[in-house]
Amino acid sequence: DYMPRNQNSNVINFTDKWKNLIKKVLVIDDNNLCLKVAADTLNDQGIEVSIAENAKEALDMTNTQAFDLILIDIGLPDSDGFTLANKIVESKYNSNTILVALTAHDKKSLLNEYHNSPFQGLLVKPLDVNELYDVLIAQNQT
Repeated sequence: DYMPRNQNSNVINFTDKWKNLIKKVLVIDDNNLCLKVAADTLNDQGIEVSIAENAKEALDMTNTQAFDLILIDIGLPDSDGFTLANKIVESKYNSNTILVALTAHDKKSLLNEYHNSPFQGLLVKPLDVNELYDVLIAQNQT
């Protein structure tokens, strides 16, 4: 599908198709600024965003409600993102949820762990909606 760009911006706007596919997102990050950037970016697309600042909060949420997409910081204080992702996919509500890892570090150093994880995408912070869209497009084609 062709994605028209806003004339005044480099940021894409999700089509109605994507708004129907991705309605509810959980962002898990212990950095308040990164949480705000991700939440604002997704809210601007008309997506409902929930936030969790650590793995415990995230598991409390994912064990009681389903999300269409979960963005997980790899470096949480109470769990690494890979361990958390494995726990999330074991929950009855989010076994088929799209999981995307977020990192502030070099992606190359995480590729080995990433390839052996339930993540479908690995993005460098701050969240870039264009890169996220590319991950979602790839998931829709598999």
